Amino acid sequence: MRLLLLPALLLLSVAACSADETPTPAAPSPSVTETKDPFPDVTKDGDAIALLLSFEPKDRAAIVEPALFLPGIDYCKALQLDPIDRRCAQEYVIDGSKTKVTFPLAKGVKLLGVGTGEPECIGDMTEGAKCSVSREYMSDLADARSPVHVTIRDGQLTKIAELYRP
Repeated sequence: MRLLLLPALLLLSVAACSADETPTPAAPSPSVTETKDPFPDVTKDGDAIALLLSFEPKDRAAIVEPALFLPGIDYCKALQLDPIDRRCAQEYVIDGSKTKVTFPLAKGVKLLGVGTGEPECIGDMTEGAKCSVSREYMSDLADARSPVHVTIRDGQLTKIAELYRP
């Protein structure tokens, strides 16, 4: 009986010791959701840079792709790229997010473009052009997948402005 009691006591003491030990949680592994998405969020009201993929005034809709339009060095910082990446040396980088979003056009949507390049129309590379343009002009921009600055209010596009590209 003593011989059986000894192994039983050993098992109980091992179990008691291991029950007191709290396992150390492993460091969380980085996940995709923890990485900040550098592309603009077009699901909320606000302003964003996007590629204009489709402009259909008859259907009162446009399709855009959220995009980055940044000086090369800023682009590399935003995407945490190695500074020797060839894109870092470019004056500007345009990069689409591969996400396409369809928006209704607000009644009276502002359509702005650089036109034929008059200085007062060019605007800047973040807010976009300043001169009103036709729907046909905007359709041509969509055919070229041009970068634009869009304003979204109540889930509708209220402004589409062509971005000046050097």
